[in-house]
Amino acid sequence: MPASDADYERGGTAGGGAAGRLRDTEWDNPAEHAFDDCLEQPGSPKPSPILVAHNIERRFGGLIAVNVDTLEIQAGAITALIGPNGAGKTTLFNLLSGFDRPDMGEVVFEGERVTNVAPHVLAQRGMVRTFQLTKV
Repeated sequence: MPASDADYERGGTAGGGAAGRLRDTEWDNPAEHAFDDCLEQPGSPKPSPILVAHNIERRFGGLIAVNVDTLEIQAGAITALIGPNGAGKTTLFNLLSGFDRPDMGEVVFEGERVTNVAPHVLAQRGMVRTFQLTKV
């Protein structure tokens, strides 16, 4: 159903963006304002986190591949993890999704501790991951 001019805070077309943002319509995204009350500093608590990791560390010999104090992923939000090659991004995903075990720390998914839970059990609970290479 198209929006009327009264649905916009300022002019534009359906879909919002730079041209205009919808106000209280079926297109409004509640996750858009989910972080409005959060402190703008790393490690600040997030509202309704679906995934939390505390003091996660993974070593390979003398190399510390992952050392994360606190990570909270907001439910309903798109979250990105960026970094250079070798930074530990894939290792962190493996730790969070049960494909690898941390040397220390814990992972909590939907309020339940899931550290060292097998990937197929996590998938049954709703946490799945994909891989970059789509080979069998």
